[in-house]
Amino acid sequence: MPPPIRYPLPTLLLLILIGLLSWKGEDWTRSLKGSIQSRWARLNPGPAIPSSTEPQVLAGPIVRKLLLIRENVPVSDQPGRTANNSIRLRMFLDIYDQWPLDGRPDFYRVGNRNPIGWISEEDALEWSTRLVVQPSDEAEGVASVPVLSWQGTSIEVGAWEVGQPWRKLAPKRTLSVNALRPDALKVFLSRQELLTLIRKTSTDLSDEAALDLRLRAILGRLHDDRSLPKVDLEAALAYLPPQVRPPVPAVLSILQINEQLARFNENWTAEASWGGLTFQPIPLSYLP
Repeated sequence: MPPPIRYPLPTLLLLILIGLLSWKGEDWTRSLKGSIQSRWARLNPGPAIPSSTEPQVLAGPIVRKLLLIRENVPVSDQPGRTANNSIRLRMFLDIYDQWPLDGRPDFYRVGNRNPIGWISEEDALEWSTRLVVQPSDEAEGVASVPVLSWQGTSIEVGAWEVGQPWRKLAPKRTLSVNALRPDALKVFLSRQELLTLIRKTSTDLSDEAALDLRLRAILGRLHDDRSLPKVDLEAALAYLPPQVRPPVPAVLSILQINEQLARFNENWTAEASWGGLTFQPIPLSYLP
């Protein structure tokens, strides 16, 4: 009678191999899979994560910006990574990069004169000017809403959840400029910025200096000491909605504007506050 196993050694080795695969196979295959994926990634790299040294520029002196909508925003050194830092106070920040590179961003790389790190888009409102509107419809209540973009006679504005202005975002809206009140378009300034505006309008200004000051207020650069060449002023005017341009000829003198701003300061009533600052919308007609 022939033996049940004619080749005992090869069969034994096969059984041992099957046993090893059953015992350690998952670890081995995972390691092999990771090695293959790593090599494939090296052979077919995706777009590199950006690390710009300067903020993104929209036009002339207009830098791409955002507003943090809460305190203690987590910050990481790569988009989507575990946070290794945080931004304690709410503030306006420059945008250096976004991720993904194209389309709607999921993450922003932000900073103030220098990059800080990556934050989630859920913690911020991209808003590159200080333009706001106070729509006439009752649904918005008394709170102003930021002007986010514009095209022709339409503007896209942010919106707030009921009872939580400047705290919790609601879906964006599109408004017709023609349907707004004449004084609906305003600029959102802190009281410190208003005081700077009062100080800088205490003496007469040339037309170019007045335009420089007006644009600094609209762009949130009243405390920025970097110069704005004439070519930058022209680029900013071409980019911004035409409604922000100063009236020609001027309706008020610089002295009258200064007195108007001083009265506004005396009746200051903050609409929002963060980072130790209070903010209120100021009519564009109050700017030089």
